[in-house]
Amino acid sequence: MRENNAPHTMYDYAKPHLTGAESSIDKDSNTYIANFLEFCGTFKINGVSDDAIRLRLFPFSLRNKAK
Repeated sequence: MRENNAPHTMYDYAKPHLTGAESSIDKDSNTYIANFLEFCGTFKINGVSDDAIRLRLFPFSLRNKAK
C-alpha cells in the first residue's frame, strides 16, 4: 500500500516488483553465478580472455523463460 493514500501514477504500474516472482535462473542466483564461474574456469584458450569465454557460454547456461 502506498503511503498517504496518494493516487497511483503510470510509473507505479510500470515498475517491476518481485512479489511472488521466482528467478528463472535458479532459486539462489548467487549459487548459480558461483557454479557458472566455476564451470567457465575449466576453459582456457590461448589468446581468449576469461570474459570472452564467459560471454560466449552464458546463453547456454540459461533455461526456461530466461533462455
